[in-house]
Amino acid sequence: MKQDYPKLHLHKGLKMLEVGEDFLLASRGYKVMKKLLPDGKWKTVAAIPEFTNRLLAHFRLIARLLRLEIYFMKTLSNGTLLAIARKGIFKLNPGEAKFKKCFDITRGTRPMNFAEDAGGNIYFGEYFHNAERDKVHIYQSSDSGDTWQIAYTFAPGSIRHIHGIHFDAFTKRLWVTTGDLENECIIGFTEDKFTSFTEVFRGGQKFRTCKLLFTENEIFYGTDSELEQNRLKVFNRETLEIRSLAKVQGSVINATKSGPLLFFNTTVEPSVINTDEHSYLWRVDPASGQAEIIQKFRKDKFDHRYFQFGQCYFPENRTKETRSLYFSGCALKGIDGHSIEMSLNQ
Repeated sequence: MKQDYPKLHLHKGLKMLEVGEDFLLASRGYKVMKKLLPDGKWKTVAAIPEFTNRLLAHFRLIARLLRLEIYFMKTLSNGTLLAIARKGIFKLNPGEAKFKKCFDITRGTRPMNFAEDAGGNIYFGEYFHNAERDKVHIYQSSDSGDTWQIAYTFAPGSIRHIHGIHFDAFTKRLWVTTGDLENECIIGFTEDKFTSFTEVFRGGQKFRTCKLLFTENEIFYGTDSELEQNRLKVFNRETLEIRSLAKVQGSVINATKSGPLLFFNTTVEPSVINTDEHSYLWRVDPASGQAEIIQKFRKDKFDHRYFQFGQCYFPENRTKETRSLYFSGCALKGIDGHSIEMSLNQ
């Protein structure tokens, strides 16, 4: 039965980056803001120290064209803030007022995300065009981003790039997803800091994904393909049996877990297969496997080839209970450059 969610609340001009039990972290351009819950006001924490990019990021269409935003950010276990922005990874130590660049991105503009393992080590994988199928690295830092070294390398010709690295709190494994074409799509893991790597699935578009969501017994994902029908899927940890939960309208790049519920977003990425002009929010109940649409937003008028695909970004979620779902709009009518708070209380 479809859930009747209350009216959406708009946080204008903010991209939500992290949700905690008693705080929100968001960005306005290259500036990081914080709000204490329930009734605090937004206050500046610090800014990414890239003057020209910081200035241009104030102009929304320029920011979209040049990809000038904070793509991903989370608070590490020791309180350090680590952020990904154009051509760099940036670090803010506890008690300091300025981010500093701690890694120069030389291939591509940025990795898709980074992950922290149970020991406080941080990992990210290279994400760049890589038409020649050069080797692709996973980098690791054991000092909260101050120094980095190569932890693992995919051989030339084996993959195109890395879609994501995700920490599984149930097994303490780090899972890796890669793309893009036949035999380049891998879902696999390490449990020894990449001394070894186990390929669980490898093949075509049915294993092409960006984000994995974990429950005690199963792992959920949405496929990210412009070539085949996209679906929401789940596989059992022990048997590795894969089940399809629903056909969806476009590529799934963004997903999140909020309390016991899972949420997936479809991207407006036009292709022969992906023809829908809306970005859809899907809710999945992992206990039953039921999947349903809870909201949709139409792509705006600006050309996706220059001004990005229509999609919703989810912040890092550090809460244990399901109270509200937060997401930010990109290239979508009415919510581009803004964040949405949707109450999930029934």
